Amino acid sequence: MRNYAVTLDDEEFLVSVDNGVVISVNGEPCGPVSVEQISRQQFSVLLGTATLTIAAAGSSGKYEAYTEARLHRIQVSSERERFGKQLSAASQGPARTEVRAPMPALVVKIEVEKEDSVVEGQGLVILEAMKMENEIKAHAAGTVKEIRVTAGKPVEKDEILMVIAQ
Repeated sequence: MRNYAVTLDDEEFLVSVDNGVVISVNGEPCGPVSVEQISRQQFSVLLGTATLTIAAAGSSGKYEAYTEARLHRIQVSSERERFGKQLSAASQGPARTEVRAPMPALVVKIEVEKEDSVVEGQGLVILEAMKMENEIKAHAAGTVKEIRVTAGKPVEKDEILMVIAQ
């Protein structure tokens, strides 16, 4: 059995997996969970009797998933990876977080200014893609050190929008 820390948006879960099957979430047994890949980035997830279609992309344990026109950020790490990151972060001092565009989009509004203090979950930038507005939020508290985009201008996927120092 392997355990993973799964962060979905701002909520963390401990997921236990045995032979590729999820057997518990936060220590509580769960019903059958199965995932079927429909296309390169589209999946059908069966949770008990409920079916959910998810469009997802990412790698190295970091993913973005779209469900019912809503963007979710997912990060998955094993217990060993998580422990290694904690040790590394403790030895490096202040961290810098690059806030990146999750998709090609148009910058509609920048909600913060350089040197503003932000809290985890605070809105930073509003992007418009496929006629939908998406608010990009801070993943950690810190101070806005750089803003690299301008309202009204397009951005590419993975383009750095701003840098936050913790």
